[in-house]
Amino acid sequence: MNVGAGPFMKTFEFASDAASGGMSADGAFVRGPAFQDILMSDGTVAKRRAGTYSFHTTHAHFHDDGILTYELFRVAGDQLVPAGKGTKSGFCPADQLMGQWRVFGQDPSGFFGEGDTPTGSCYGAADDGLLALTRGWGDIYRWQRPGQYVEFAGNGDGWYVVRCTVDKGNTTLETDETDNASYALIRVSGRRVIAERTRVGSGANVCP
Repeated sequence: MNVGAGPFMKTFEFASDAASGGMSADGAFVRGPAFQDILMSDGTVAKRRAGTYSFHTTHAHFHDDGILTYELFRVAGDQLVPAGKGTKSGFCPADQLMGQWRVFGQDPSGFFGEGDTPTGSCYGAADDGLLALTRGWGDIYRWQRPGQYVEFAGNGDGWYVVRCTVDKGNTTLETDETDNASYALIRVSGRRVIAERTRVGSGANVCP
């Protein structure tokens, strides 16, 4: 969710990157440099390098890389021991959920286009690419969307923490950098997963 002071905007130049041969290939993904556009109060735009974007060659979809990191930890006394990694690391944002229901201070949705639609920026292969969230809006990645899981192989019954972190690599400049993680404390018993406690970040970026 983006409840910061301004819009979330990542830009890239797909056609130019592809023509220059400067993109890197990684299996089903082709990656290039991404830039964050920061709208200043005087109307100017500040541009800064902000990680990479990727193009998924199978479903022809653009992603902002590294924006979500899923991790699994095993609870061992007062320690958290890494127990599994997630597979979902990039996504294309779209204005699908109001960030703050009790404020109603969000800008009109869709200001940066339809996003994840056949004609939206997630699929557009124009030279000037844009991945964005309007101020006050968030994207929805429900549990059943493919690719959102952590590996559990080699683990057994016990207590675990599933943690989701936005922008773990700190490539994006944010209004508040302290609210990017949420977690669930779970207990695994056989084939049952029991959620015991959850905590969701309270600010500009929170995970599902």
